[in-house]
Amino acid sequence: MACEPAIAAAVMVKLAPGEDQGDHKLVTIETDDGTGPDPRWACELLWDAVKDDWPGWEVAYVANQAADDLATERRLWQIGMSEPDHTMPARIQKYNEEVEARRAR
Repeated sequence: MACEPAIAAAVMVKLAPGEDQGDHKLVTIETDDGTGPDPRWACELLWDAVKDDWPGWEVAYVANQAADDLATERRLWQIGMSEPDHTMPARIQKYNEEVEARRAR
């Protein structure tokens, strides 16, 4: 049996009443590629990047079990409780190094 790919989505909806300014929803779907942030974190990062520019919008996240498992590993790492065999600490460290290298250019 093949492993289920980790997939998460962020559903962003404009709930401000009385406004009619085009699109009122946006959905992003993130699939795990084995590197960088887990899919749920990628969705959260997108929302963090736009939420201040989108007043009246709200977000909801949806994820399958594989994405939830990766997000749990990340959260444990964030509070210093990751297990030695978890994959997320090494992924996060590499991702952070890549971000810092891009900033240094």
